[in-house]
Amino acid sequence: DLAQAFNDMQTRIEALLANRTLMMSAMSHDVRTYLTRLRLRVEMLDEKNRDAAEATIEEIQALLNDTLAFAEAAEGAETGEEADIAHVLSELMTSGQFSDQVCWANQSAFQRKRIFVAGRADRLQRALVNLITNAEKYGEAVELTLRTPDRAVILEIADHGPGIPDAEKKLVLEPFYRRDASRNRHTEGAGLGLAIAHTIIERAGGTLALADRPGGGLIARVTLKRAI
Repeated sequence: DLAQAFNDMQTRIEALLANRTLMMSAMSHDVRTYLTRLRLRVEMLDEKNRDAAEATIEEIQALLNDTLAFAEAAEGAETGEEADIAHVLSELMTSGQFSDQVCWANQSAFQRKRIFVAGRADRLQRALVNLITNAEKYGEAVELTLRTPDRAVILEIADHGPGIPDAEKKLVLEPFYRRDASRNRHTEGAGLGLAIAHTIIERAGGTLALADRPGGGLIARVTLKRAI
């Protein structure tokens, strides 16, 4: 009876999460319709007010996208999914979406290799994009290092920015947490980028840890399970 009750509870929780994501997706679709109407009306404003209004609309759009992505990432643990992380990283670094300040410390560690890890390729790519973009935003330079110890893959994303105090290293991985210190100054966002990355990596059975970079800055250390 206890096992049956537990299974029933698990089924209800899974349905609740699925319904939540469906609801958020529907709301996101409807709000995008209103945003399109707003954009049409914004065209009638003078240039100064139009630019400010368009910037606000873009922020709302980004918030919708990130909120939906976080809800989707939080849906249940992934089972049986495998991704070639070497291929994912190669595509990212040749996509042109990052500036020249992002570089590989040891690109040869994965070049022309196939390194399979647990997790979905599209979601892991989203997590890595968020981490690299975050490092690029706050650091003067970003270095990526890949290591492949037994049964694990470790990717380190190190920046030369102001870093994060120890007391806040776990807090910044929570949704909607935004820092008021220098690392968050003059930046926009909903505070979901790191939370999405953290959730995706955890759902893949991996870990995301933040550490101080020797000499100043921050290291985002992603550890993923090697697929057997």
